[in-house]
Amino acid sequence: MKISARAVLAFYLAAMFATLPILPIIVTGVKDRVGESAVSAPLYALLAVCLLLPLLRLARSPRPPLPWPHLSYLLLLLGALVALRTLVSSPIGRVHLVEYGLLAILVLRALPAGVGRYPAAFASAAAVGLLDETVQHFLPNRVFDWYDVGLNAAAALLGLLAAAWWTWTGAAAAAERPEVSPGSE
Repeated sequence: MKISARAVLAFYLAAMFATLPILPIIVTGVKDRVGESAVSAPLYALLAVCLLLPLLRLARSPRPPLPWPHLSYLLLLLGALVALRTLVSSPIGRVHLVEYGLLAILVLRALPAGVGRYPAAFASAAAVGLLDETVQHFLPNRVFDWYDVGLNAAAALLGLLAAAWWTWTGAAAAAERPEVSPGSE
């Protein structure tokens, strides 16, 4: 049974909003029991895995494409690393980078093909980030923070830039592959 992109997006959104009251408790509990590295290590591991993506793309293409797509992706990862290290002051804030980057990609996948997909995905993810912070205003253990609204939007942008890179390099590699007709072998 194939699950639609919209169903995955709906489940993800439901999980995001259902965990709003307890996420800080979980993150703080893990941080207090295991240490700061328990919160940061998975995010750095995710960045390390993402660093391997350009190498996998290069290995799969018949001849290496121009380095520009891969250099742009490395700059994107550097931006994510800088955001992790300097822009985020709390462990719970580090979760925003992954949470809203993934949300933007899921929104992108759920939208129909068209010219305005990326701006629509960004606007949708940023609006969810604003709604997330608005809901937090009414929760007893959470607060509304404009900084987090901006961080949510920045994380969505990073996620969409990663998705655009993935599409760009996949299309470039496909264009370079020689087509084999069924009767030519």
